[in-house]
Amino acid sequence: EMCIRDRSQLNWPGTSDATPFWVGGPNTNYGAQFTGTITVDETGSWRFYTYSDDGSKLWINGIEVVNNDGLHSMHERSGTITLTTGEHEFMVRFFERSGNHGLIVSWRGPGVPGKTIIPAEALSH
Repeated sequence: EMCIRDRSQLNWPGTSDATPFWVGGPNTNYGAQFTGTITVDETGSWRFYTYSDDGSKLWINGIEVVNNDGLHSMHERSGTITLTTGEHEFMVRFFERSGNHGLIVSWRGPGVPGKTIIPAEALSH
């Protein structure tokens, strides 16, 4: 059963429409918002990715970095932002209309050469 038990990462692979996104939650026609801070270890250009079914968007410091909105199956989009070392405001919004659903948020940047799921230690709220 796929459900949000560990909210330390935004890593929920696509799953069937019969499985709720969170324990006791709906499996169609819902939205979720995740807010907090993200910590980067090095100043530079950071690329963020959302891989979602249906739509998702990601903001850093109030700036929309990824727009993966709309009705679609698991689909990835990305965007780049320059960040300084330290903490930054972080928000992801996600919605599901019907059918399968999922959400995975990744990054790549200085010291993180390949696309990886954002580790729990980089996220806080």
